[in-house]
Amino acid sequence: MIFDTDIFIWAQRGNEKAAKLMETSEDRFLSIQTYMKLLQCAKNKTQHKYIKDFLSSFGFIVLPLTENIGHRASIPPPGADASILRLTSSLTSRGVS
Repeated sequence: MIFDTDIFIWAQRGNEKAAKLMETSEDRFLSIQTYMKLLQCAKNKTQHKYIKDFLSSFGFIVLPLTENIGHRASIPPPGADASILRLTSSLTSRGVS
């Protein structure tokens, strides 16, 4: 599954559904854009290291931007929890990313 920035934000804020989605996914990917956004939000070197360590410990793979990756990121995975998808849509419509 390809994770977007909003899922990381919600998991960090304590949203159990977002965290569970991360924990239960076998394959975890994020785009290079999401990776850069996460690192850009770090306020210091300690947070920067924490983000990199977190992604590494969960086995996230950073994907380069391609047209195919962009398309796949916009399609909900089979069996995805509808509430997470609604949450994502709600955040996107409010300009949160």
